[in-house]
Amino acid sequence: MSSQKARSPATTAQRCIASLLAGTLTAIATGWTSAPSAQTTTDLLPAVPVESAEPAGIGPPLSDPGNGLPTTGDELGIIPRLDVEVEPDVGLFRLGPGDNISINIFNVPEFSGPQQILVDGTVTLALLGSVSLQGLTLAEASDKLASRYSAFLNNPIVNVILTAPRPTRVNAIGEIERPGPYVLETVPLAPKVTALLQTAGGVTGQADIRNIQVRRPLNDGGEQLFDVNLWDLISAGDDSSDIVLLDGDTIFVPTAVDVPDDEVFAINGSTLAPAQINVRVMGEVRSPGGLTLPANTPLNQAIFAAGGFLPPRANQNTVGILRLDPNGTVSRLEIPIDILASVNDESNPTLQNSDVVIVGKSGLALFTDGLATLSSPFQPVLTIFGTVRSIQETFDEDN
Repeated sequence: MSSQKARSPATTAQRCIASLLAGTLTAIATGWTSAPSAQTTTDLLPAVPVESAEPAGIGPPLSDPGNGLPTTGDELGIIPRLDVEVEPDVGLFRLGPGDNISINIFNVPEFSGPQQILVDGTVTLALLGSVSLQGLTLAEASDKLASRYSAFLNNPIVNVILTAPRPTRVNAIGEIERPGPYVLETVPLAPKVTALLQTAGGVTGQADIRNIQVRRPLNDGGEQLFDVNLWDLISAGDDSSDIVLLDGDTIFVPTAVDVPDDEVFAINGSTLAPAQINVRVMGEVRSPGGLTLPANTPLNQAIFAAGGFLPPRANQNTVGILRLDPNGTVSRLEIPIDILASVNDESNPTLQNSDVVIVGKSGLALFTDGLATLSSPFQPVLTIFGTVRSIQETFDEDN
């Protein structure tokens, strides 16, 4: 009996608490469903099915960094990125005379500031004096200065920043219209292989653009080689091989062994080749001489540009082309020309820079010119006889 009385107050109290909680929850739920029609933020959101664990289109809630979820606007993709190419690649770039840099020492502003690398590859710094940075990357230069400053500062943190790179000096050799050394500006963008080829007048008609090499000297006297395939750039728009050039690079364009006609046509029509070619049309045409023509000009258009065949003296069946070969020799091509044909390698090939087109003489022209040549030694005698006969006829007329 006593035990039942002891449990009764506790049971009653528990029931009261449960009743109060239930009433509170009911009131809250009733308030949410019967609240005034004032518009809130949640009212503006689209309805979300009850079974959805998260609002549609928003994704999981953000949390603190380190939980594997994006926490910044940049990571979420809501901050626009500007596709500005920052050149040159500071990871590969090696310092040299003319570079403008900024040397920053953490918490030591009196020793920090801008510097220009002198002609001997050095900079003059407080406490350290003259320090050579020639041929070092930015990371290597930072480590070197930190090591030198450690004799004066406690655990110095040094950061070397490239503010204005020097002009890039490179060499272009091989199948290039104007091979030789070039100085290319690095501002606002560092030059790439295609920029150099365009500056050098483009590649020749014998260029193998699939196997271009970039030769880069190393500090230890060695050489690093990069293979560049620009055919992928022309045919598919893939510019991954169009690498950034650094000071001292040499670009070598080899000679093609056998290039299909369609590839030659595509290369000549691209920005890698000269936009115009210079040819000469000689022989039996109306206006022989030198011509400047668009790239990929076929043989028949060059003849038309020279005024066309000169009838009846021109040989309209076969035309010769003199072409300078890569080894310095001259080849003569005999083309059975079809003046009305479309571009093809047999009867109407595309011309290359410095080609000489020779329109020969027809059979009739050869015969008449030969006859004139044979009679030329007797021309003075015939002239005298003609003069005497003319005088005699005049004398006879007077009598």
